[in-house]
Amino acid sequence: MAQFKVKGEWRTENFGHVYTAKAVTETGRILAVVNIEVPLDVQMDIRDRFGAEWVKQVEQAAQNQVTQAAEGWNHPTQAA
Repeated sequence: MAQFKVKGEWRTENFGHVYTAKAVTETGRILAVVNIEVPLDVQMDIRDRFGAEWVKQVEQAAQNQVTQAAEGWNHPTQAA
């Protein structure tokens, strides 16, 4: 059974802001990655524009999706 932690970070790209959530095992193996891209001018502060609650919702959505994807490693399908 693959145990993992979810790590997330915001970064800016030339097209806007990106939140990346990764499911990472104790040994550093990446099981899943989810990116949420917000095409907002990188000079704008995303929290000022949308509010801290919205930012938390984006982070939680990415963390939920990456967790769901990574849990697939714990429940592989059986070949018929």
